[in-house]
Amino acid sequence: MVDTGELSDVAVAQRAGLGFIGLNGLLITPEFGSYVYLGEIITNIPFEPDVPMSNQCGSCTRCIDYCPPSALMGDGRLNAKRCLSYQTQTKGFMPEEYRPKIRSVIYGCDICQQVCPFNKGKDFHFHPDMEPDPESVMPELQPLLTIGNKEFKVKFGHLAGSWRGKKPLQRNAIIALANVKDRSAVPQLLQLIDTDPRPVIRGTAAWAIAQLTRDVTPELITFMQQAEAQEIDPEAQGEFQNALLKLNEQLSEN
Repeated sequence: MVDTGELSDVAVAQRAGLGFIGLNGLLITPEFGSYVYLGEIITNIPFEPDVPMSNQCGSCTRCIDYCPPSALMGDGRLNAKRCLSYQTQTKGFMPEEYRPKIRSVIYGCDICQQVCPFNKGKDFHFHPDMEPDPESVMPELQPLLTIGNKEFKVKFGHLAGSWRGKKPLQRNAIIALANVKDRSAVPQLLQLIDTDPRPVIRGTAAWAIAQLTRDVTPELITFMQQAEAQEIDPEAQGEFQNALLKLNEQLSEN
């Protein structure tokens, strides 16, 4: 079994003596830190039990301190709905609280592993076939906004991050463009508002426009008002209304 089996991978691995469960809720092994894949084989062969390892985090709280949304509860448990990895994979609108926190990362989060002292110097590359392709794992954001289903499947279908389909990644790419202040994306975002059939994409694009626009013009306000008037999705309507509030404030200050 891997990932989707009945057993809790981390708890079984800890009981089997492979490592200990850290404050970040991950299995930390002496050899590889937490950079391991876990799987189980169920068998009736009688093996001598290994001795479970106890927690060795001591007074270190780096994973807790550096978690942007404070998702780690301090005792090895995780508030999964606050985790950025969860937020980047869910469908629908991402709550505004988490949008700035994902920065330019459009899938997953490894901060609690990256800051862990047990992972220092643990950067092994044993399997060439598993080496990431930079163009796949760090794609340009703007081309993602209009990528077709067929091209998405060809480019990203082999990656774990594609399991939800392209819409969550496109939503995340819009948020990332706003976070990195890429104002060259504004024309494309306006085009998404005008033509994209998906409310999540239209509404998130409206939010991003309000974050990116410096010099608000009456023409932009009119465009956004017309888009808001045509919007039938309640959540998307809320995004347009909030964006218009921000844009009108900027216009009045200019």
